[in-house]
Amino acid sequence: MNKEEIGTNAGTIWHVLCDAAKLDYSTLRNRAGLDERDFAVALGWLARENQIEFYEQADGLYISLKCNVYFG
Repeated sequence: MNKEEIGTNAGTIWHVLCDAAKLDYSTLRNRAGLDERDFAVALGWLARENQIEFYEQADGLYISLKCNVYFG
């Protein structure tokens, strides 16, 4: 595993989330088609870059893209 692979996997997750408002952890992982390790590392990458948000709910962990709005 290297930074390029992690970035590619993070892009895969990002694109899956573009098509959905919010997904639970398992559904997102399945749709991304990544194994547990690659998924977790890529999710960490997106979290560190402040690109995603996590929502703890009674039925599990949900993830969505963070909405960044810039006015300039």
